[in-house]
Amino acid sequence: MIEFKKPETIEQQMEQLKKVAVKVMRPVSRYYDDHEHERPTDYVNIMWKGGTNAGFRGLPASKLENVPEGEDPNSFSNLLMMHAIEMLSWGDCGLYLSTAGGGLGGAAIQAVGTPEQKKRFLARFSEGDPKWGAMAMTNRRPVAIPPGLLPPPSCPRTAKSGFLTAKKSS
Repeated sequence: MIEFKKPETIEQQMEQLKKVAVKVMRPVSRYYDDHEHERPTDYVNIMWKGGTNAGFRGLPASKLENVPEGEDPNSFSNLLMMHAIEMLSWGDCGLYLSTAGGGLGGAAIQAVGTPEQKKRFLARFSEGDPKWGAMAMTNRRPVAIPPGLLPPPSCPRTAKSGFLTAKKSS
């Protein structure tokens, strides 16, 4: 039978995150809407200090505490993160998106990285000052670009590289 009730561990986590949303995020939400280019350092530091408890900073599912017996730690980790994102976005989506941590890069390494890669790249998210991870997609070989996505012929390029230059064309 399918159970739609949230596990007690997630309920407890949601209560903690609701306190963060109500007491930390919502009071400064309007300020950062009006000052969108300022870094929300108070929020970032609070989340960095308590981030591992919320499942942030690339904490592997195998190290989660209080996973109910019989639950797959990976599935539980995903469920926990989904509810955490929902609650923090309820607090303020823009502030949530500024949360320091592994981000997409950390998630990719956590999912498919070797133990050495995980140690090398994810360790930085468990120590020191707040850090943000990122991910870039690259391709070693040139790929065919559909004609509709090509820049117009008048767009300036360098002769050697073919990359766009920083100069404006008239």
